[in-house]
Amino acid sequence: MAIRFLSKGRTGLAGGALGAAFFLTSWIGCAHPPPPREGLSHPGQLIYFGYANPQVRPCYRCHAVDMRGRWFGGPSLIGLKESDRGGILQKIRQGAGFMPAYGDTLSPQEIERLADWLIGLGP
Repeated sequence: MAIRFLSKGRTGLAGGALGAAFFLTSWIGCAHPPPPREGLSHPGQLIYFGYANPQVRPCYRCHAVDMRGRWFGGPSLIGLKESDRGGILQKIRQGAGFMPAYGDTLSPQEIERLADWLIGLGP
Protein backbone atom coordinates (compact mmCIF):
# COMPACT_ATOMS: atom_id res chain seq x y z
CA MET A 1 0.00 0.00 0.00
CA ALA A 2 2.75 2.48 0.94
CA ILE A 3 4.59 1.65 -2.28
CA ARG A 4 1.50 2.50 -4.33
CA PHE A 5 1.22 5.87 -2.58
CA LEU A 6 4.89 6.56 -3.15
CA SER A 7 4.61 5.72 -6.83
CA LYS A 8 1.86 8.32 -7.17
CA GLY A 9 3.94 10.96 -5.40
CA ARG A 10 2.09 10.78 -2.10
CA THR A 11 4.33 10.27 0.86
CA GLY A 12 2.23 10.88 3.97
CA LEU A 13 2.93 8.90 7.11
CA ALA A 14 3.31 5.56 5.35
CA GLY A 15 5.80 6.91 2.84
CA GLY A 16 7.75 8.79 5.49
CA ALA A 17 7.87 5.74 7.72
CA LEU A 18 8.95 3.55 4.81
CA GLY A 19 11.68 6.00 3.85
CA ALA A 20 12.91 6.29 7.44
CA ALA A 21 12.93 2.51 7.86
CA PHE A 22 14.88 2.06 4.63
CA PHE A 23 17.42 4.72 5.60
CA LEU A 24 17.96 3.37 9.11
CA THR A 25 18.28 -0.26 8.05
CA SER A 26 20.73 0.62 5.31
CA TRP A 27 22.71 2.89 7.60
CA ILE A 28 22.84 0.62 10.63
CA GLY A 29 22.28 -2.82 9.11
CA CYS A 30 24.95 -2.56 6.44
CA ALA A 31 27.70 -1.39 8.75
CA HIS A 32 30.32 -4.08 9.02
CA PRO A 33 32.11 -4.45 12.34
CA PRO A 34 35.72 -3.27 12.48
CA PRO A 35 38.53 -5.81 12.33
CA PRO A 36 39.75 -7.12 15.70
CA ARG A 37 42.12 -4.76 17.48
CA GLU A 38 44.75 -7.49 17.72
CA GLY A 39 45.21 -7.43 13.96
CA LEU A 40 45.91 -3.68 13.79
CA SER A 41 49.38 -2.24 14.24
CA HIS A 42 49.57 1.32 12.88
CA PRO A 43 48.39 4.07 15.28
CA GLY A 44 46.40 5.65 12.44
CA GLN A 45 44.64 2.35 11.87
CA LEU A 46 43.62 2.25 15.54
CA ILE A 47 42.16 5.75 15.20
CA TYR A 48 40.32 4.91 11.94
CA PHE A 49 38.62 1.89 13.50
CA GLY A 50 37.82 3.64 16.80
CA TYR A 51 40.15 1.78 19.13
CA ALA A 52 42.45 4.68 20.03
CA ASN A 53 39.80 7.02 21.41
CA PRO A 54 36.36 5.55 22.15
CA GLN A 55 34.93 9.08 22.57
CA VAL A 56 35.43 9.77 18.85
CA ARG A 57 33.11 8.38 16.17
CA PRO A 58 35.24 5.93 14.15
CA CYS A 59 36.08 6.92 10.58
CA TYR A 60 34.97 3.54 9.22
CA ARG A 61 31.36 4.27 10.18
CA CYS A 62 31.12 6.74 7.28
CA HIS A 63 34.03 5.72 5.04
CA ALA A 64 33.45 1.93 5.42
CA VAL A 65 35.66 -0.83 6.75
CA ASP A 66 37.30 -1.22 3.33
CA MET A 67 37.63 2.59 2.95
CA ARG A 68 35.72 2.57 -0.33
CA GLY A 69 33.17 5.03 1.05
CA ARG A 70 29.43 4.67 1.41
CA TRP A 71 26.57 5.96 -0.70
CA PHE A 72 25.19 7.85 2.33
CA GLY A 73 28.43 8.86 3.98
CA GLY A 74 32.02 9.70 3.37
CA PRO A 75 33.87 9.30 0.09
CA SER A 76 36.46 6.65 -0.71
CA LEU A 77 39.81 7.13 0.99
CA ILE A 78 41.65 4.77 -1.33
CA GLY A 79 44.45 6.24 -3.40
CA LEU A 80 45.30 9.27 -1.27
CA LYS A 81 48.81 10.58 -1.94
CA GLU A 82 51.38 12.61 -0.06
CA SER A 83 50.38 15.60 -2.20
CA ASP A 84 46.89 15.33 -0.62
CA ARG A 85 48.29 15.71 2.93
CA GLY A 86 47.34 19.37 3.44
CA GLY A 87 43.74 18.77 2.42
CA ILE A 88 43.49 15.59 4.48
CA LEU A 89 44.78 17.33 7.60
CA GLN A 90 42.44 20.28 7.07
CA LYS A 91 39.39 18.05 6.61
CA ILE A 92 40.21 16.02 9.72
CA ARG A 93 40.79 19.15 11.82
CA GLN A 94 37.99 21.37 10.50
CA GLY A 95 35.52 18.94 8.95
CA ALA A 96 33.97 19.25 5.50
CA GLY A 97 30.38 18.91 4.35
CA PHE A 98 28.76 16.40 6.70
CA MET A 99 32.10 15.31 8.16
CA PRO A 100 32.52 16.66 11.68
CA ALA A 101 35.66 18.47 12.78
CA TYR A 102 38.04 16.41 14.90
CA GLY A 103 40.52 19.18 15.72
CA ASP A 104 39.18 19.45 19.27
CA THR A 105 38.77 15.72 19.92
CA LEU A 106 41.93 14.24 18.38
CA SER A 107 45.39 15.46 19.35
CA PRO A 108 47.65 16.95 16.65
CA GLN A 109 49.73 13.75 16.85
CA GLU A 110 46.66 11.54 16.35
CA ILE A 111 45.61 13.60 13.34
CA GLU A 112 49.10 13.27 11.82
CA ARG A 113 49.14 9.51 12.47
CA LEU A 114 45.74 9.08 10.86
CA ALA A 115 46.86 11.05 7.80
CA ASP A 116 50.11 9.04 7.62
CA TRP A 117 48.18 5.78 7.60
CA LEU A 118 45.63 6.97 5.01
CA ILE A 119 48.40 8.17 2.70
CA GLY A 120 50.36 4.97 3.24
CA LEU A 121 47.47 3.00 1.77
CA GLY A 122 47.78 4.79 -1.56
CA PRO A 123 49.56 3.43 -4.63
